[in-house]
Amino acid sequence: FDINLSIIKLPDRNSQLENRPSTSTIVQLRTMDILCSIEFRELEKKNRELTTKVDTLKAALKQMGREQKKNESNT
Repeated sequence: FDINLSIIKLPDRNSQLENRPSTSTIVQLRTMDILCSIEFRELEKKNRELTTKVDTLKAALKQMGREQKKNESNT
């Protein structure tokens, strides 16, 4: 995923034209255009995958904390 080629890239605070170097026209995208884009669907899929991984890591970290407390109380 290349943010420089993204159609979804958020406007830069300095210049809107820098976001679309290939054109000098400021383009307004409709929400529906973005939601139906392949890029958006790929980002949603990646987000779901990463959310699952984050949840797994949080659960593992919580379990490690419990085990560490248990080991400390046994010594």
